[in-house]
Amino acid sequence: MANVSTKAVLLEKMCQGYDAFTGRLSFLNEEQMVTPGVIGEWSIKDILVHLAVWQERIHKRFQAALQNRKSGLDLITNEEEMNRFNEQIVAENRGRSCKRCLGDLGSLVIIPHLLYSILQSQTHRAPLVGTPTVFRK
Repeated sequence: MANVSTKAVLLEKMCQGYDAFTGRLSFLNEEQMVTPGVIGEWSIKDILVHLAVWQERIHKRFQAALQNRKSGLDLITNEEEMNRFNEQIVAENRGRSCKRCLGDLGSLVIIPHLLYSILQSQTHRAPLVGTPTVFRK
């Protein structure tokens, strides 16, 4: 296992990357944020919603793993289900403001700190075998 200072440096770089990412977004106006076609039909705002929801799922899974319990999230077992889920979350959030979507993503900056806690733990070993991580509950 890598030493703590290496982990701290990695997590600091993750936080710096997040700050750089959101800093670049701050130059965009509302119209630029909601214009479709950035990736397929998705706008920048749609992509932010997608990132925030998947980050939240990661957060819930890590929290559940730390407490040795199931996450309670719906199981996504294949690419078709994942694509359906992605389209559903984007559609459900179309009416939300860009500012709120950015805020949702910003509230998840805690994830690097949660990762740090997991990496520091010498006793916790979450099982990561079997189904690919993106499809595990």
